Amino acid sequence: MEYSGQDQLRRQAGLSYPNIKDKELTKRKLINAVGEIIRTEGYTGLGVNKIARQAQVDKKLIYRYFITVDRLIEEYVLEKDYWMLASEKMGD
Repeated sequence: MEYSGQDQLRRQAGLSYPNIKDKELTKRKLINAVGEIIRTEGYTGLGVNKIARQAQVDKKLIYRYFITVDRLIEEYVLEKDYWMLASEKMGD
């Protein structure tokens, strides 16, 4: 198997790409952390370091998976809105 230059460097350094399961788990931890911080401190409590600490992950992963903190927060809000709308429809 032939690897690209970047892949070769990663392998030589003993680094690997996260598998999909780990990636999804990390994303879920970050989204849940946003929700927990909003519940306890409000939106003003949100920050990269605090979110990463709450999720117990490296803050670099916020940027890797969401590009910006705003996109992470947007993902939380969209998910929250979806479930709120779904529960309202079930109540009808």
